[in-house]
Amino acid sequence: MKELNKLPEIWAEKIQQVGKRGTPDILACVAGKFVGIELKKSDKEPRDRLQHHKLGLIEKAGGVSLVAYPENLDVVIGLLTIMSKGGQK
Repeated sequence: MKELNKLPEIWAEKIQQVGKRGTPDILACVAGKFVGIELKKSDKEPRDRLQHHKLGLIEKAGGVSLVAYPENLDVVIGLLTIMSKGGQK
């Protein structure tokens, strides 16, 4: 969350563990684009079917869905940085 909130034109909020099942862990708006981010402990940890479905619904609606884990965190932050600077509208 610290890294996300350092980026320009971004709002992000971590959804509490008691949130609605399947909803991504972080909901954000980056330069006007809705982003759902599912957090995993490693790239080996699979998304469950409901998580996969909801991330697909976000994309179908024109948003961006990401799965972040320690092994790809730099890539995710890089993509969000590009988006926050107007690289994708």
